[in-house]
Amino acid sequence: MNWKLEGLYSNTKQWENDYKQVEDAAKEFQAYKGRLSRTSQDLLNAFKADL
Repeated sequence: MNWKLEGLYSNTKQWENDYKQVEDAAKEFQAYKGRLSRTSQDLLNAFKADL
């Protein structure tokens, strides 16, 4: 399966910027690893995280 990104991004730089944002968000989300079931507040904080 090949995705044609031309309809979503007008240039490679835009795609690279979005990709970097997703990578950064994934790294930030790692902070919640092993904590989501500890307390309801931890779970709520993860849902509210600006990721």
